[in-house]
Amino acid sequence: MKNEEKTTIRNRICDLISNRAKSINWITAALVLIAALILGVHLNETREVDYEICGEVDTSIYDEAKKDDGTYRMFSGVVKRGDARYGVKGKYAVVIEGWPNENGECIIRSRVRGKRVAGISKWTFAEGKYNMGCYYLTDVTIPDSVIYIDEGTFHHAVALEKITVDKGNKHYYDIDGILFSTNNQIIAYPMKKAGNEYHIPENITHIAGFAFAGCDNLSGITVPVSVTGIGDYAFWRCYDLTSITIPESVTSIGYGAFSTYNPITIKAPHAPSYYGYTPTENETWVIE
Repeated sequence: MKNEEKTTIRNRICDLISNRAKSINWITAALVLIAALILGVHLNETREVDYEICGEVDTSIYDEAKKDDGTYRMFSGVVKRGDARYGVKGKYAVVIEGWPNENGECIIRSRVRGKRVAGISKWTFAEGKYNMGCYYLTDVTIPDSVIYIDEGTFHHAVALEKITVDKGNKHYYDIDGILFSTNNQIIAYPMKKAGNEYHIPENITHIAGFAFAGCDNLSGITVPVSVTGIGDYAFWRCYDLTSITIPESVTSIGYGAFSTYNPITIKAPHAPSYYGYTPTENETWVIE
C-alpha cells in the first residue's frame, strides 16, 4: 500500500474519532478501522495524559519542550513500545513507565512515532497498579537519544544489577554498570550490584540525589576530594552503611542525604550547619 493511501486512511480515522466528519458511512468506517488494524494504527495512543516531568535541564535541545514558566509541557499522547511506555509531545518523547522483558531487561528505544526519546521520568521504574516490574528488573539499556534522566529514576528498581548506556550518548555513560553524567556526576548505583564496597571515581564532583538509594549491600563508600556536593537522599536506605567520611572539598549536602534508617557515623571537617544540612536522628557526626 502506498504511503499516500496509508495517510488517507489515518486521516479518515481521525475524522471519525473526533466527530469532525460531517457525514459518516458506517460500512466505510468499519472497513477503514479494519485497514487501520492491519497497518498497526493504535487508536488509544491519542488520549491525553496528565503528566509532567520534574527537574532541571541544562541542555538547549530539551529546553524547546519547556513552557514559559520553566515547567515541561504536558504530553499529548502515550505510546507503548516493547519494554516501555512513552509520553509524546511535540518533537520529543519521554519514558514514563518501563518493565522487564523475559530476560529481566528493559531496552529503551531511541525513537517512537518518529519522535526522539529525550528523557526518562522519575517514576519510570516505580511500583504501580500496572507495573510490578521493579521487582524483577535487572538490566536497563539507555539509547544515545536520551539527554535527561530525572533524579531518583532508579531508586525503586530493587533488583537492578546493571545500567548500560549507548556509546553514542553525549550526556551519560556507564562504568561497570553504574550510571554517570558527562558533567561529572554519579547518577545511579544499581541496588543489587555485586560487591559491598565502592570508591567513587576521582573525577566526580557531585553525588546526585538518590544515587545510592536502597543499596543495602554497600558497607563502605569512599568519597574522593573532587566531590563538592551531595544531593538529597543520596544514601537513603543504605542499611549496611555504618560510617562515611566527608572530604574538605564538600560544601553542600542535600536533605536526608544520610537517611539510612540505621545508626551511621559521619566523619567531617565541619558541623552539619556548614553544609546547610539538618541531621536525622540516626546520625552521629564526628568533627575532625
